[in-house]
Amino acid sequence: MKEDYGLFVWPCSIVLAEYVWQQRSRFSGNDVVEVLGLTWGSWDESIFSLLPKIILGADVLYDARAFDDLFATVTFLFQNNPGSVFITTYHNRSGHHLIEFLMVKWGLKCVKLVDGFSLLPSDKAARLSGNIQLAEIVLSHEQIEETSSSGAR
Repeated sequence: MKEDYGLFVWPCSIVLAEYVWQQRSRFSGNDVVEVLGLTWGSWDESIFSLLPKIILGADVLYDARAFDDLFATVTFLFQNNPGSVFITTYHNRSGHHLIEFLMVKWGLKCVKLVDGFSLLPSDKAARLSGNIQLAEIVLSHEQIEETSSSGAR
């Protein structure tokens, strides 16, 4: 990866920011959490204190080798805070079948899948390219029952 990639505003970020703006009443009144770096699949002390109601991630599904660790981490966070949602935007690079498989593996389900450009005003959408999807992911009903019966918290 080139060192200047971190200086680029990726289209997925623009789509997610627009969605948050459009849904701002949904986010109103929620605690604001400082953005921190997480290493998917690696749980240090800092992750155990997180109880997010909403997890946001723009373009975090770009390296298929990290998908399993990402969904493991999201599931862990959900199990510690039932009712949470993971809202993510990603550039669909033909890994959608892997994403679906891993959601089933980790007891997750997609409750909303939207073409990202449909969320944008036409003038913004015209300046971006790619196949951007916005997904809202939650624990599946079966996973919620399993978590409740095991007393996880």
